[in-house]
Amino acid sequence: MTGCEMRTGGIGLFHAWERQVLALYMEAFTTGAYAGHYLDEAAERGWIYRLFRDHAARCHLWVTGDTLAGFLLSADACYDRKLPASLRSTLGDGPVLSIAELAVAPSWRARGLGEALVRRCVEEAAPGYRDVIVRSNGNAAAAHRLYLRLGFEPFGSVRVRNDMLSDGRHGVEWVDKQYFRYRMAGH
Repeated sequence: MTGCEMRTGGIGLFHAWERQVLALYMEAFTTGAYAGHYLDEAAERGWIYRLFRDHAARCHLWVTGDTLAGFLLSADACYDRKLPASLRSTLGDGPVLSIAELAVAPSWRARGLGEALVRRCVEEAAPGYRDVIVRSNGNAAAAHRLYLRLGFEPFGSVRVRNDMLSDGRHGVEWVDKQYFRYRMAGH
C-alpha cells in the first residue's frame, strides 16, 4: 500500500473528492454482487449529502496522490429505514453507528484497504457508540468474510425491493440483505 494515505473528515472532504467517490460508488454498486442494480447518480449524490446533513456522516478515504483507491461512509444508524424494528430493538439503548457504504477500486482490492477503512471507522466510533452495524447484499460473500474476520456477527436479514435495469427497462426485484453487528468493548 505504498503511497496511500487515509483521510477522514466530514462533508468538506466528501465534497473535495465527490467526483471520484461517486464514480467508484456507481461502479461498485452496479457490478459484481450488485450486477443489474439501477442507480441514478444524481439521486445517490443527494442521498449522500443527506447523510451528512441529517445523520452525522463521516467520510473515510484511501487516496494515492490524486486518485481514490477506496472509501467508507459512516452515519448514525437512524438513516437506515430498511432496518426492521425487530432488529433495531436488539440494539438496545444508546447510539449505534452504521457503515453506510464501503467500496474499494478493483485495482486496489485484496490489499487490505477495505479492512483498514472498517478498522478506522470502528476505532473512531469507540468513544461514543455501543455498536457498529452494516447491511450488505446477501450474495456479497467477500464483504461478509471481511466483516466476520473483523469481529462482526450476523444479526439478521431483510428482503427489500430493489430497482433493476433489464433490457433498458426498469423493474423491481426482491434482494436479500444481511446485517452484521460489531459490539463495542464495554457494552
